[in-house]
Amino acid sequence: VVFHCNAMPESKATALTSFKIDQVIQDACARISSMDTVKWSFRRATPTDIMTVYKQGSSYDENRLYGLVAREKSQSESSKFRLATFFLAYSTWDGRVLFRDYEEGTQELEALWYYVMANIATDLDCSRVVWTHYGEDDGFHSTDTISPERLPGWLTLEWSAEAMQQFAGPQPVSANVDDLKVAFASALQQQDSQSFSLRLAAESDVDHIARLVHGLAVYEKEPESVHIGTSNYLMDSLQDGTERPLFHCVLIAYMDGKDSAPHTCGMAFCYVGFNLMTGRFLYLEDLFFEEPYRGKGGGTVVMKALARLALSLSCTRMKWQALDWNTPALTFYEKKLGAAVNVGLDTSRLMGGKLTEFAQLDPV
Repeated sequence: VVFHCNAMPESKATALTSFKIDQVIQDACARISSMDTVKWSFRRATPTDIMTVYKQGSSYDENRLYGLVAREKSQSESSKFRLATFFLAYSTWDGRVLFRDYEEGTQELEALWYYVMANIATDLDCSRVVWTHYGEDDGFHSTDTISPERLPGWLTLEWSAEAMQQFAGPQPVSANVDDLKVAFASALQQQDSQSFSLRLAAESDVDHIARLVHGLAVYEKEPESVHIGTSNYLMDSLQDGTERPLFHCVLIAYMDGKDSAPHTCGMAFCYVGFNLMTGRFLYLEDLFFEEPYRGKGGGTVVMKALARLALSLSCTRMKWQALDWNTPALTFYEKKLGAAVNVGLDTSRLMGGKLTEFAQLDPV
């Protein structure tokens, strides 16, 4: 597939609702299917479509995994279709993310899957499209001017349900995945630290989050890389009445002595995702403590709480990434928690101007 430039209007970010997400997916599929140069037709996948591939013994999470169906235009509706799936994630620094999960098809269709998802991503005001892969082939068919960015030095860690159970203790009571605030509250209340307390961030905590995100960026030597702020955190999760929260943030407070006021010194930024092959998972986007509060046991406290949360939601695993130079963090994750690095798994992404430019191309 070759792509030629085709200008599209810019959009302003607005709060996401289930209706808006469905409408964007349907509109993007219809728009691209109507192109004479595209021999495939696309539509939103139904739960029945997805269940033909997802065979884990239980229904998949319709509110977190989105599917696309493709058929050649020359074929009938009863002919075999190809499936691709994605979920919506969140970057602490850049906001909304579309994460490509699974796809079927030929090399030609593979290029179009990226194109359809790029259009959906830009229409939803996502900052990037991200995917993981093994080996040098990232699956993206680069154009003369557009190539994805690979992230060398980023390691993906996975914490199995068995390892979480061993670390967290007795199996928690199952929680309702549709009421995550209640699930978080239950998991966070079970911690017994005398120095650290945990709470789910609310609308009034947005300035704490912005401060801690800036501290994280400084720690990772990228202080200029934060491109969103308090208005984004409010709109995408923290504002009361948000229909479709894209992330949740656990704030960590430290109290040094009975007479001292607790200081919010850390955060665990996370979201619930869904993988077509392995099911529901909890993704830890960022875990950060201000420097004076590291090494005091707070990491253990928050990871136990997150493990309890993940288990209560029937997650098959918990996932996150870490930089290969961050030896203290990797030692904690692997030696104390029992998490494992997914060796050979690389991450690629298309973001910013390249994502916008790619979505504006016209396939021929």
